[in-house]
Amino acid sequence: MQLTLRIDGIETDDTDKVEELELLCVSKKRYGSVELCFRGGGWNIPFAKIKLYDSNRAIDADATFESAKFLGEEICRRWNLQNEKIAEAINCVRIPVDHELESMDNNPLLKSFLKTSIQ
Repeated sequence: MQLTLRIDGIETDDTDKVEELELLCVSKKRYGSVELCFRGGGWNIPFAKIKLYDSNRAIDADATFESAKFLGEEICRRWNLQNEKIAEAINCVRIPVDHELESMDNNPLLKSFLKTSIQ
């Protein structure tokens, strides 16, 4: 499934697929905010905020800031790692070989990718 990025006020190409965009974690200690952003077309497009407290007090934001930042960085790391694995699997399939692969089951890189994705 391919998702295209559609945000009011921001023009993107139809070639900008969400699955291919890099995910960034932007944290601002001064404001106690952690945001997840897509990097695409020279823009950082925020789409989610991580807030681990339920009050609007600054002391609570300061107390949970490091945990929220760690969570955001971990989400970004896993998203970007998944994109790298998909790109490797696609490139591995596209490499010309002397003999035809009978099926995708014969591709060792794709096998390892599917094992780690399912777990």
